[in-house]
Amino acid sequence: MSSDYEYDKALYAKIMNLVHGDDAQAKLGSTNLIVEVGALYINKFPDLGLEENKEALLFLLDLKFEEFKSSLWEAEEVSSQWYLAQENAERRARHTLVELGIVVPEDELIF
Repeated sequence: MSSDYEYDKALYAKIMNLVHGDDAQAKLGSTNLIVEVGALYINKFPDLGLEENKEALLFLLDLKFEEFKSSLWEAEEVSSQWYLAQENAERRARHTLVELGIVVPEDELIF
């Protein structure tokens, strides 16, 4: 649950509109991801759609959002590590080519 009551209220209303089809434009693929995730959870666990479970639904969405952010950071870290490994491999390959006399060192290149 966000600390913004109005945001939570609007988010819940959008989720319920999507679940109940009350909004002519509310359909999967046409709304923001968090609304769609909320609707999917209600479809799978209908009790989450009950008014008395509103806080539980919003809390679940916060948990899922945090998991998503965490996985993005992990993916970025893996990508960064891959890039560094790739860069090191290229540096070693260039060094070998220079030692074999196949290419000149980068600092000797003339443009």
